[in-house]
Amino acid sequence: MLFSMYIDNGMFEESIGVFDYMEKSRFEIHDKSCMVLLLALKRCDKMDMCFSFFRRMVEANVEITVHSLIIVIHGLYKGGEVERAKDLMEEMVTKGIEPNVFTYNTLINGFIIKSMVDEALKDGEKGVRPNTFTYNILINGNCKKEKFEEPKRLLEEMEKYRVRPNTVTYNVLIDMYCKKRKTEEAHKLIGHMEVKGVRPGIFTYNALIDGNCKKGNFEEAKRLLVEMEKCGVRPDTVTYNVLIEMYCKKGKMEEVHKLIGHMEAKGVRPDIVTYNALINGNRKKGNFEEAKWLLVDMEKHGVRPDTVTYNTLIDIYYKKGKIEEAHKLRGHMEAKGVRPDIVTYNALIDGNRKMEEAHKLRGHMDAKGVRPDNVTYNPLIDGNRKKGNFEEAKWLLVDMEKCRVRPDTVTYNALIDMYCKKGKMEDAHKQRGHMEAKGVRPNIVTYNALVYGALIYGYFKNGNLKEAKQLLEELEKGRVRPNIAIYNALIDGYCKKQKMEEAHKLRDRMEAMGNIPDGYTYVPLIHSELLSRNSAEALKLFNEMKQRGITPNVVTYATVISSLSKQGRPDEVLRLHDEMIEAGITLNTARS
Repeated sequence: MLFSMYIDNGMFEESIGVFDYMEKSRFEIHDKSCMVLLLALKRCDKMDMCFSFFRRMVEANVEITVHSLIIVIHGLYKGGEVERAKDLMEEMVTKGIEPNVFTYNTLINGFIIKSMVDEALKDGEKGVRPNTFTYNILINGNCKKEKFEEPKRLLEEMEKYRVRPNTVTYNVLIDMYCKKRKTEEAHKLIGHMEVKGVRPGIFTYNALIDGNCKKGNFEEAKRLLVEMEKCGVRPDTVTYNVLIEMYCKKGKMEEVHKLIGHMEAKGVRPDIVTYNALINGNRKKGNFEEAKWLLVDMEKHGVRPDTVTYNTLIDIYYKKGKIEEAHKLRGHMEAKGVRPDIVTYNALIDGNRKMEEAHKLRGHMDAKGVRPDNVTYNPLIDGNRKKGNFEEAKWLLVDMEKCRVRPDTVTYNALIDMYCKKGKMEDAHKQRGHMEAKGVRPNIVTYNALVYGALIYGYFKNGNLKEAKQLLEELEKGRVRPNIAIYNALIDGYCKKQKMEEAHKLRDRMEAMGNIPDGYTYVPLIHSELLSRNSAEALKLFNEMKQRGITPNVVTYATVISSLSKQGRPDEVLRLHDEMIEAGITLNTARS
């Protein structure tokens, strides 16, 4: 009586004191009485005391049953002490206490939670015959660890040992196949379920609909919605959300509205996921007013907007150039108790044209404990580059590294471009070296900045074409393939220096590398050939340009017409003049 009274009042130390007194006085102590204390200690998360008391029970020669053992093992597993639970069970086996299937299931589940699938499988192979719950734990654990062959084997093993799979068994497997986009395998399992007399439920259909949507099987997803209703399975919010998101991503807003009507007719209320999908769908379609109205509608229906809702709307405002409204929405968001996250701040910084405001937002992030990332810093660096605030841009790189944010290609490209435009080629090269040292690979944008924006023109001014050529060769040998802009910049440079042979060779090389010449390739070649009084070659290039479907600009037409006129070729001048008018090009365009 006293022992139980102390337990009921949470006086566990006193209860153990009574136990010690009973042992010293050689009273008979029953396992059932001790189980009450073990359960109470487990419920109060006092597992050290629970484990210690169990040890006292063993020392006092209390007849331990499997039920007491289960309480302690379950408590240890809940506290994440799976190895300790396993050791205890193995010790008890040596003392003649045979664990039952529930004990093993508890341990197996513990190993699965700790991602120790191999240990779980070993325990599943012990002498106790596994039940459906055992197999479900093992199948689920293997699916989570993406060991996809093992769940199939376990299902076959269940049949072999006549352990009947239930809805949970099939749902776990169907979900696994759908997530891996193996919807055919998932559909086969539906047939297997029917043969075994196991009815698919809401989770089964939701997994199948989601899997088919992700795979792009939209008609099949729609068919499954009809089928589930015929089978008496009522679609829930998750079902509709999956389909609504699918249609929103495809921009099929008419189908979305039909689904919303269907949803409401069935008494299924839209939730935050529904509204977020609708707002995002309208954002993609440019239905700005509809997206704004949805915010009002969701609040009216008691659905609280979250960070995703506000972030989508802030993005809409910025894309529409409504900066002030975006900032007001952030204020509305905070007033409603919704904390802006990294996405919110990044959208606000990226969309802000005023660098002073953008920097204030960066400071606001620190005050709110929101850690910046690349997407935060890159628009700040680029914005300062465009404004000519080079010292600020450089400082931001230092600050970025100090905050342990790893600069990416976009970061370095902005800084390299900045140095190139300032003519600081040494600094541009240093930055590229720094970039490569940090394991960030230069891309075509990097080389365009170096070659097109600065390096090549810098070399041309100094007459150092050799260096420019070397840079192109470096590109051709490396992993970054030179693009048409780089070749055009070099061709233009050779033309300006009247090195026509090299310019033509480069054009041939460019084509060999799979770059088709465009207007920017032909124009400097034509103009330079005319300047060299090589009008035959210029006309050949001019005709070749047109044959390739490239319309010459007004300056090219004017230059060629002028050259033909000087050569006394009036028929060709008139033909080209008519050709210009037919193309909608007039010489007035050149003057304006």
